[in-house]
Amino acid sequence: MKWDKRKLHSLLLETLKAELAAILNAAEMAKEGSNHEDAVAKSKYDTHGLELSYLAGSQFERARTAEAKIAVLENSFFTDYSEDDEINIGALVRLEGPAQKARFYLISDIGAGLDLEFQGEKVFVISPESPLGETLMGHYEGENVESKERQLKAFTIASVN
Repeated sequence: MKWDKRKLHSLLLETLKAELAAILNAAEMAKEGSNHEDAVAKSKYDTHGLELSYLAGSQFERARTAEAKIAVLENSFFTDYSEDDEINIGALVRLEGPAQKARFYLISDIGAGLDLEFQGEKVFVISPESPLGETLMGHYEGENVESKERQLKAFTIASVN
């Protein structure tokens, strides 16, 4: 199966932007809560308003980090791979195990931990520093590989796009 990696790139961007919107919404709610009349300290031990303001600050910091990652992803793209190319960042890899259905992994510095639904398949976004990502980096289509990852010990790299 040939994958349109431009569409996969767009889907990852959309997903990250939706997460950013949720983070900003949570930050605004915490900020509003910290300024609400119910958050005013009634004693020196009442820290509810202070805690909400710290939470809002942390959420806004998360949002700034997410915005920076989105900007990097918007200015990059996933290249197509051939069977002669070694696996690197941007590779979409299909792995097959002896007793498991094929699984798809996108190796990306941005968005690791996300699960995307793409072209009728679930695509797991992993970082090159993850145990599975480290195992895959530098390998080629058709190789049999063993991993430290709990769920997938031995597998074959069935395809690289």
